[in-house]
Amino acid sequence: MMKSATSCLLLFCAALTSAKVAAAPTTHMGCLDAVAQGHRTLRLESMATAPATAPQSTHPWPFPPLSIGHTSASYQNYSGEPYFHHGLDVRGAAGTPILAAVGGRVTNIENYIPGVSAYWEIAVLDDEGYLWQYHHVEKASIPADVWNSWRNGGRVETGAKLGEIFRWGNSSYGERYDHLHLNVIAAGGTFMSPFLFLENLPDNAAPAIMAAGVLQNGRALDEGGHDEVVGPYSLYATIHDLILHDKYVVPPHRIEIAIDGGASELVWDFQTLPGKTNINIDVEDFFVPAMTCGDYTCRQLTIDLGFVPSGRHGNSPTEQGEKSTLRGFPTTPGQHNAVITAWDFAGNSVSKMIEWTVIKPS
Repeated sequence: MMKSATSCLLLFCAALTSAKVAAAPTTHMGCLDAVAQGHRTLRLESMATAPATAPQSTHPWPFPPLSIGHTSASYQNYSGEPYFHHGLDVRGAAGTPILAAVGGRVTNIENYIPGVSAYWEIAVLDDEGYLWQYHHVEKASIPADVWNSWRNGGRVETGAKLGEIFRWGNSSYGERYDHLHLNVIAAGGTFMSPFLFLENLPDNAAPAIMAAGVLQNGRALDEGGHDEVVGPYSLYATIHDLILHDKYVVPPHRIEIAIDGGASELVWDFQTLPGKTNINIDVEDFFVPAMTCGDYTCRQLTIDLGFVPSGRHGNSPTEQGEKSTLRGFPTTPGQHNAVITAWDFAGNSVSKMIEWTVIKPS
């Protein structure tokens, strides 16, 4: 049985600490932000009471973003077990003050991967009932009044300084990757897209569909050519988006597909994660593993357009825990087509038509 991403990362970080390699350039590689499960999930995420729907109001950013390094939809694979990123990496220079995007009760200050100084969290429960988790705060920069608010069950107000961005141990694409990882959590521990809660960023560029075509046995047949299909198949699209940057590729926010001129069908909309509370569920069903990577040096995001979340087929609930199933694609011999449409959070969209031919088996 595969371990959770958290257990793998905790073991990896513990190994780094015991080996005394804290000063190495890749100190934090592989120790990326899987929120602790088990007792921590019950203790913290259960504090959120707001429904997993769009909030009533939006809030200022904790600081002006240099760029968005990852979204909640981003594919992460640093230690052999992929997971959805589940929040936003908001890039800023080390030492940049982190301000509370919204006021609320301070519910946690914690070194959530013990012994690794990059992993300090401040959690704030806002008045609507959403839990905000600010990760990668420099411990020494946390003000005394924030510590006192946590110890005494007190509040911080919107715009209050929570601390400063930790100096990260890695660079990516030739740039330092100092950043705040921001989670917003709703009732039941559901991870929400922080974009829903924050003021709009300037973003006028649509995502790009880099390639699309027929998928068989986890591989592209012809990467967008006029494919001839025999036997079971799905469709794929490699879709990249950029937010305030020219290299930090992120997935689209929403994907739909329309087959043979029919109505558009939703593949997924990342207001929440497919697994809601679990960052591992469905990641290798939504993304095509053999055609996807996500780490400090490689970002390619290929989506299986036949994706249907675990436990559901279309809009009809099925047995809890059922493995993801593929939506049905045409099996009638002859030519078929599909229009793929992808949106970013700002509403910019791109569409692409692909064609293929189903060959009747001999």
